[in-house]
Amino acid sequence: MDATWTRKHGRTHYGYKNHIKADVGSKIIQDYEVGMASEHDSQVKDELTSEDQDGGQSLWADSAYRSEEIENMLASKEIKSEVYEKGYKSNPLTKQQIKSNKVKSKTRVRVEHVFGHMTT
Repeated sequence: MDATWTRKHGRTHYGYKNHIKADVGSKIIQDYEVGMASEHDSQVKDELTSEDQDGGQSLWADSAYRSEEIENMLASKEIKSEVYEKGYKSNPLTKQQIKSNKVKSKTRVRVEHVFGHMTT
């Protein structure tokens, strides 16, 4: 009953959006949230992050999660930010930022495989 419409890359979608917290090594889902399709990805950041108890928690996310507010929230919870850098037309990514995003992609793709299995 909470399904909504949204547009992404010029295509219309109806339904829900899944957000997960998964172990990078095993791909096992540790926590999840289901939201409206029209909801911005970063709206569930508080629900899926908790204060790091063991000093090893990181957030691997796309550039939708890149903001000063989110970076401050992660720092306050002692969570390492592995969020993609975001480029702008007036301020494109540097070669170092592009290289950093590529390195982050190799880890982040492991968690994205979970979504690939959900849709096949």
